[in-house]
Amino acid sequence: MEAYRKTIRRRLVLSIVLAVVMLALAVYIVSFFGSDPDDNGSMGEGFMAGFPCGICIGLFAVCVFTVFRCLSMLRDEKRLRLGYNRENDERMKLIRTKSGYPFSVVTGVAMIVAGLLLARINLTVSLTAIACACLQLAVSAVFKAVYSKIL
Repeated sequence: MEAYRKTIRRRLVLSIVLAVVMLALAVYIVSFFGSDPDDNGSMGEGFMAGFPCGICIGLFAVCVFTVFRCLSMLRDEKRLRLGYNRENDERMKLIRTKSGYPFSVVTGVAMIVAGLLLARINLTVSLTAIACACLQLAVSAVFKAVYSKIL
């Protein structure tokens, strides 16, 4: 159980660092892509600032949630044991594998990043890549829910 406690401490530190980085990046995006008086109000410019800032704020919220969850696990031995059992459950590992967990998440995130990078080149292609990534992640979540009921 001490090895798992060290893992939780490592997650806590990484979550704090990532939360600070995401908050700083969101502030940078807002200040760099802020409202320009000469801006003609095009959809592309609003998308260029709003979508990355929204992703950074969402990741910041997830990191803060993870920090509080790790702190509560480190304070309570019962929650630590429950977290260990939940993380090492063979049934859930099988469900994640059948729903394409590692591959679908990695490709979905890569498509979102590609869509963000393509936003400067072509807005239509960018929105299409992001929509496809969201659809792919939603299908994976549906598969996970179905396999949770079946298995």
